[in-house]
Amino acid sequence: MGTLAKLEAGRTVLVIDNGENKNLTLGLRNLKGVTLMPTREVNPYHLLGHKTVFLSEAAARKFSEALAK
Repeated sequence: MGTLAKLEAGRTVLVIDNGENKNLTLGLRNLKGVTLMPTREVNPYHLLGHKTVFLSEAAARKFSEALAK
């Protein structure tokens, strides 16, 4: 059983990262139902269109900074 099944992530997963992690990009690019997006491109449509959303620590900090302004 795959890692996503163990996490009960469902059919669609959005992974948000600042785009600085090449290994993450390479690791996720062929996984069915998984979308990797850089922080700067995410909007509410993307968040609502996926069953599960994972944020990297760097992406969470970037969102926090943007919301604090």
